[in-house]
Amino acid sequence: MATITPADLRTLLKLLDTRSFTAAAAALDIDKSQVSRTVARVERRLGVRLFERSTRTLRPTAVGTEICARAREVLAGLHAIEDFAATSRRTPSGTLRLGCGVEFGMLAVSGWIAQYLARHPAVSVDADFSNRVVDLIEEGFDVVIRLGPVVQPELVSVTLGVLPYGLYASPARAAPPAHPGAFPAAEILRFSAGSHGPGWRLVRGDDAVQMTAAGRVTINNVYALADAARAGFGVARLPRPLAEAYVARGELREVYADWTLDPVTVHAVLPGNRYIAPKVSAFLDVARAAMHMGTTPNV
Repeated sequence: MATITPADLRTLLKLLDTRSFTAAAAALDIDKSQVSRTVARVERRLGVRLFERSTRTLRPTAVGTEICARAREVLAGLHAIEDFAATSRRTPSGTLRLGCGVEFGMLAVSGWIAQYLARHPAVSVDADFSNRVVDLIEEGFDVVIRLGPVVQPELVSVTLGVLPYGLYASPARAAPPAHPGAFPAAEILRFSAGSHGPGWRLVRGDDAVQMTAAGRVTINNVYALADAARAGFGVARLPRPLAEAYVARGELREVYADWTLDPVTVHAVLPGNRYIAPKVSAFLDVARAAMHMGTTPNV
């Protein structure tokens, strides 16, 4: 009977992750029937049932869950062998598995990927832009971009730079009070997720003030927050690279520009149990250079 191949293991893991033959086939760019045949062949080879199927649901059996966990370890070992070979050649090559939040991915990382691919023709990128918390080691990521502090000591954190912020409002709004401490909390748009909370600390020389958001609008997406500010619903704390495009078109204006807000540190997080392969180092070089030069998105 045929030996189980890495492609078979990847098929099992994709089916485990998607819980759908159709979705797994689409993700792997193969026919649904091929996924089904692979599962059936592996089950015959092992003599156990890996998945329970019905017309509506698909779930792994207990032994299927354990075998899939071991399959991840096998593929991680193969991945390490490939990385070692790439290191020995000293040329960035292979597939970079990259993770990032949706918003910063759209704002900056998609541009980094384009530069990276243009510079290094032997690499490819498998990017996952998602706001879920990923397990770098379990899911096989080479690098994940995170904003704010990294508190997992088992991971390697590389500082790429800082993301500056400013306060922005619609040009149609009346001028704000001269001092931000007098700004009404009810007119501050609230951001409910990400690397900063509802309170903003502003500093000018020896003067510091804390602004607390209590406005009518609470949003967990920075692009939607910018739209709310453009519509005149209040003042928003926005990344400068995002806001500058709106300011250039006259859709937003900066308020309290002579005050400084705390920036957010941008990190590249790597698995702590793995050396830094050339394909990863090359991407970090692109990211650091982009952060140093500043990133202006298309919005």
